[in-house]
Amino acid sequence: MNVEPAVTPEPAVCEIECKIDTSAKQNWDCCDLKQFCAKLDAVNDSAKRGKNDPSAAQARNAARGERLFRQRWNEAPYAWQPIQHKFYHPCAFKRASESDFQMGSDWQPDHVHEIQLGGAPTDFKNLKWISSSVNSSLGATLSAYDPQQHPGGVAADCCPAEDTHCAGKEDGDSVLA
Repeated sequence: MNVEPAVTPEPAVCEIECKIDTSAKQNWDCCDLKQFCAKLDAVNDSAKRGKNDPSAAQARNAARGERLFRQRWNEAPYAWQPIQHKFYHPCAFKRASESDFQMGSDWQPDHVHEIQLGGAPTDFKNLKWISSSVNSSLGATLSAYDPQQHPGGVAADCCPAEDTHCAGKEDGDSVLA
């Protein structure tokens, strides 16, 4: 008698098509795409830890938290040690270092654990810096993700960036080049 081991189905994943050739992402460089993929990894990490719970969403006072984070950061960026952990990807840390970590409008504070999934809106531990362009794209990208329907998290056809549009490229190279 030959008994096959039971196969456990993989949990459903929210599949995202990046459509880089036709979207705003076509203007991204590889560092932007790496930040995008790292953010999706953070969403998946929260899902694995059972943290993505829309019913746990707190009153949204995100703008206040983001404003205070930016203000306090720009007053003393080196006080946030280890500073590199406040960026989704090392390339973003390197890029920010070029302006001595003074974060202008091309950077936005981002909630690592999304507010709509139960993340704290004003806790500085829940904020990291991300490119403004990437952050703008994430809202639309993550709108299809429902942790109840997609317990396996989120996957994008352009991630990981090092294996797709940025294979063999430098961080500042265009994803379309």
